[in-house]
Amino acid sequence: MSRAPVAYTILQKVMTHDPAASEWTASGKVLRVLGAVIPELWGGSAGLAGSNNTTIGKNGSLLPAGNPLPGAYPYGRTIHFGIREHSMAAMASPRAIPGPNVVRPADANETAIAWAEILKRHATDPAPHGLALTRQGVPAHAPNEDAAKGGYVLRESSTETQEVIIIATGSEVQPAVAARELPEAEGIRTRVVPVPCVERFDEQPPAYREQVLPPTVRDRVAVAAGIGLTWHRFLDDAGPDRLPRTRRRLRRRGHAPRRARLHPRERRRRRPRVTGRHARLTPARQERRSL
Repeated sequence: MSRAPVAYTILQKVMTHDPAASEWTASGKVLRVLGAVIPELWGGSAGLAGSNNTTIGKNGSLLPAGNPLPGAYPYGRTIHFGIREHSMAAMASPRAIPGPNVVRPADANETAIAWAEILKRHATDPAPHGLALTRQGVPAHAPNEDAAKGGYVLRESSTETQEVIIIATGSEVQPAVAARELPEAEGIRTRVVPVPCVERFDEQPPAYREQVLPPTVRDRVAVAAGIGLTWHRFLDDAGPDRLPRTRRRLRRRGHAPRRARLHPRERRRRRPRVTGRHARLTPARQERRSL
């Protein structure tokens, strides 16, 4: 069956402006919509399916007949994986695994768009996808179907010419949107670009990528929790080493902390003393030995 009408149904039924909607809740709504029209859809939970909203249908648990657990059904479509920490550990660094598309939506609407895009791609360009969703409520921004392209402009600068671009993903998008107001108030024109899926963004034509991240805007900051992997590619020629002018402007206004600098005498005092056979070790090993 064609997945495009189903994807459209998802967007119509799941899009929300609920200021407290969690991505778990949005994804659960998507699964209920899909489960009604795609009988081959199976899923599972590595923890409490009731809280992460992964149950498909009322009798969702794939368990033997007579099992005392609620929802047990021999033909259920929800598989219980066991202790969730095992699966969480396996997904801790998915961006380092070649092949899958990792999607970190910023809100419930991006979650719905991500599911719809997975469905559209299934017939022509199937690939494994990993959805990293929030359990806490996050503000819902206006739906933007360009989120399916992996990266798009969420907040434009106050003028057509940008000076700074803040790149963010997942629940870090909201702090990035809030942080944009600070430089904008000081006349520093700032754009916010969510990148929910790096792999999809890489697939886009160069013209689109340069439209979202203009090469002329060299002052960029990436905001991502826990890991910097993949983000350096967006900052190599426009990253922290290219920020002196903007950093000085922010510092003059009291918004950017200065880097701590030690007096040479203090640096010598903190340097570990090396004696005996350790004197021939490299500086890094000397420091480890002295700890």
